[in-house]
Amino acid sequence: MPQMQPMNWLTIFIMLNFALIYMTPLMFFTLNPSSMSMPLLSNTRSNQKPFIQLKW
Repeated sequence: MPQMQPMNWLTIFIMLNFALIYMTPLMFFTLNPSSMSMPLLSNTRSNQKPFIQLKW
């Protein structure tokens, strides 16, 4: 690929998805790691926390 093509909407969409997937747990941990957990995974906050820490 010698010539750089301008990015179409698909690559921008994929890059934004990767940035959101990787940056949201970091933002949750840096803001308040003790009380805040992932809102999609937190059924019981104390039981879901080791699962999130195992992923990272």
